[in-house]
Formats: sequence, structure tokens, C-alpha cells
Amino acid sequence: MRFFTNKTATLSVCFLLLGTGFMLIENSVYQYVDHNGVLHESLFMPLSILCFALG
Repeated sequence: MRFFTNKTATLSVCFLLLGTGFMLIENSVYQYVDHNGVLHESLFMPLSILCFALG
């Protein structure tokens, strides 16, 4: 029995899972402001939004 015979649905589920993973990583990665006032943050938030939009 094959669960994912539709390629579009398979890609959609993969992108949604990938976006969820990126969102979890974004919440666990430390973001900070250095002594010059520059914000240092990861790119996981834009990647998660992109994956959710594609999913």
C-alpha cells in the first residue's frame, strides 16, 4: 500500500514539515544584540516562512 502517490501532496507535506523544523530551530537558537547595537539573528525564520508558503 502506497501512502503518498500524489507528488504534489508529498512535496507539500515535506515543505510543511521542513518549515516546522526551521521554526523550532529558530526558537532554540540564541539571538543577541552586540555591544555596537547590531542585532544578530539566524535565517531560520525567513526559511520557515518560505517553506510554509511553498507547502
